[in-house]
Amino acid sequence: MGNKLDKVIPEDEQQTKSVPTPTGCAYCSEKVRLVSFKQLQPGAHICQGGQNSMLYMNRNQKCLYTHHAIVKNVNCSTETDTKAYITFIHYYSTPYDAEVKIRETREERDLLIHEMYIVRYRYARFQPDQVLERAQKVLDDDPA
Repeated sequence: MGNKLDKVIPEDEQQTKSVPTPTGCAYCSEKVRLVSFKQLQPGAHICQGGQNSMLYMNRNQKCLYTHHAIVKNVNCSTETDTKAYITFIHYYSTPYDAEVKIRETREERDLLIHEMYIVRYRYARFQPDQVLERAQKVLDDDPA
């Protein structure tokens, strides 16, 4: 009935032992909504609504899936920092070709229209410059 990670502890041991915290990305990360592109740095892990299944309800985007990417570069296009050209490194596939490939794209985003989130990790394994370096290496090694 409970979660597989739940552990039943006899009453006499409850005071001396604690229940282990479940592990995994869902437990060690959080999504923080972007309100200014000044918050976005190269090497950041971002997520945004999937473009193929997005609709708006009460000023919020509702999506069937989120698309994740690594930020390579950010160029703000307005003084309000709500519009920018962003270079992403991300995986993709198409409905016509199920093979997953990696690519680099440069796209314009407006935070007044597009909801974007930074994925923040409680215990980051790599620094942002290392994340970007690793993503660039995978991109450079991709035969496509």
